[in-house]
Amino acid sequence: MTGGDQVDYAHGRFPEHKILILKQAPPFIAGVGEGAPMSQDRQLLLSVAQIAEAAALRLFLPTTAAEPTPLTASDQPEPVSLYQMLTDTRVMVPKLLHHDPTNHVLVISDLGDLPDIFKIFIDLGGVTPGLTIATTEPLSHAPKLGHPLALSEITTFRTVGQQLGSFFARLHDPGTKHSVTKLGNVIHSLPAMKNTVHEHAIKPLLSQLLKFPSLFDKEEADFLRTTPPAEQCVVLGDSWTGAVLLDLSLEVGDVGVGVIDWEFSNTEGRGVNGDVSQFLAHLECLRVTAHTREKTLVSGHLPALNAIMEGIVQKYRIVNTKGFDDCILRSTLCSYGAEIINVAF
Repeated sequence: MTGGDQVDYAHGRFPEHKILILKQAPPFIAGVGEGAPMSQDRQLLLSVAQIAEAAALRLFLPTTAAEPTPLTASDQPEPVSLYQMLTDTRVMVPKLLHHDPTNHVLVISDLGDLPDIFKIFIDLGGVTPGLTIATTEPLSHAPKLGHPLALSEITTFRTVGQQLGSFFARLHDPGTKHSVTKLGNVIHSLPAMKNTVHEHAIKPLLSQLLKFPSLFDKEEADFLRTTPPAEQCVVLGDSWTGAVLLDLSLEVGDVGVGVIDWEFSNTEGRGVNGDVSQFLAHLECLRVTAHTREKTLVSGHLPALNAIMEGIVQKYRIVNTKGFDDCILRSTLCSYGAEIINVAF
C-alpha cells in the first residue's frame, strides 16, 4: 500500500495485473471456518474442478512464460502451449498466474469488465417463453428492443460466431489432443464431475419427458456411454453463453471474445456433441424467447443471434479436420435437445 487507499501494484507479486481473480476451494465453508467442513463429495468436486481449470489454462501459456506453481510435487511433463491458437482465432482466456493445490488456491488474470453473451441479450427477459421482459438497461453495443441492427452490426455478431467456431474447431482437433497428451499433459474426465452432471443435468430430464420415456432412455444412454478414443478431444466442458465474454466496442469487423470457466475442462471430452451442441442449445433458447415477442420488438435480437449461430456452424465446419459418423451426429442431437430442456425448465 502507498498513502491513503492507493495500492502500489508495481511491488506486488503480479505487478502487471491491477485486477486478479482468486479462487479458493478449502475443505470447509469459507465463511464459517474449519468448524463447518464440507462433505467429502463436495470437497472432491471443488478440488477436481480447480485442478482441471489450472491444468487447462496452463496449456494456453506462452512457452516462454515462467511456469506457475506445479500441479503436484512430482515431475511435470514438458509444457505444451496452445497460445498460438488464441492468436490465430483472436480469442482470449484468463492467464494462469498461480496454483497452489495444497492450499486450494488458484490465481488467474481478469479479462476485464466484459459482459457475457447471456447479458448481451438480457432485455429479452430470460431464456424461456412467458417471462417478463427484463427492466435492466441493455448494455452498450447490445441489441435494443424495438431497434433493428445495421448490416455492420450483424457482421460483428457473425464475427463473434466465426471466432468461436474457429476456436472450438481448433480446440477439438485431433492434432491438439495429440500435442497435449503425447507428453503426459492429460486432464482426465473424472467420475466425480460426470456424476454431478448426471445428477443435475440428465436425471431431471425425466420429469419433462414423461410422455416419451424411451427418449429419456436414449438421452441417458448417450450421456453414460464410454466415449471412444477417436471421439475424445480437448474441451471446455461447461459450454454455455455465460462462459463467453464479448467486447463489442472495437472497430467494425473486430470484436473481443473471451472464454472463461474451465473447471469442467478435460482431454477426454466430446466436441461437436458436447461443447458445440450445448452452446448452440443456449443460443437456440434465446431465439425461442425472441420469437415469443412482437417481431418489431426483437428486430435486432434475432438477426444477432442468427448471425452468431451461423458463424459458429460455418466456421467450425470449415476449420474442422475430421468427419462425423452417424453415431456422433445422433449424439450431437441428443446433447442439443437435452441442453434445451435443461435451460428451459
